[in-house]
Amino acid sequence: MIRERSFTGIWAGLAAALLAVSAFVRIPMYPVPLTMQIFIVFLIPLVFGPKIAFYGTAAYIVMGLAGLPVFAGGGGIGYVLMPSFGYLIGYLASAVPAGLICSRINRLWGFIMAGVVSLVIIYACGVLWLYININFIQGKEMLFSTAFKTGVLAFILPDAVKLAGAIAVAPVLSKFFRSVRSRAAGGCPNNV
Repeated sequence: MIRERSFTGIWAGLAAALLAVSAFVRIPMYPVPLTMQIFIVFLIPLVFGPKIAFYGTAAYIVMGLAGLPVFAGGGGIGYVLMPSFGYLIGYLASAVPAGLICSRINRLWGFIMAGVVSLVIIYACGVLWLYININFIQGKEMLFSTAFKTGVLAFILPDAVKLAGAIAVAPVLSKFFRSVRSRAAGGCPNNV
């Protein structure tokens, strides 16, 4: 049991670190920057499963809200007031469904389904928060259709490419992770 918890903590820490590093590979855009985070967000549940994906993503968000500059726009509790904060919530909300899909359908079709489900959840959270933020926190006026165009249409093509990349490398990384897990954890269950 202790070995399993240590294993989960180590891999969740790695997932959080990958998310933090990926935030710094970015192209500035307003109001939401284009980063490599979505590639890592797709990859983590495909490779590690739901539990590690959730803990790693949660740890990343907690680190950022605690003040570490791990988000694309910095860090700190004030980040909840940023127009892009909804995407971070979407990252967390998508971790478990994507990981569960992959743990049950561990083939290309499962990876594709998990990625599409992730993208829908991330965009839904992101656009909803973008709309709320601009209209009610910033006091500006933005139609929901404009929030959708700004928060989805501007990113759908690059995100689809990142999703395809994550799907391409996930089977190899997932196989490697399973072999390391079975050797290091002494037969740790598949849904770690």
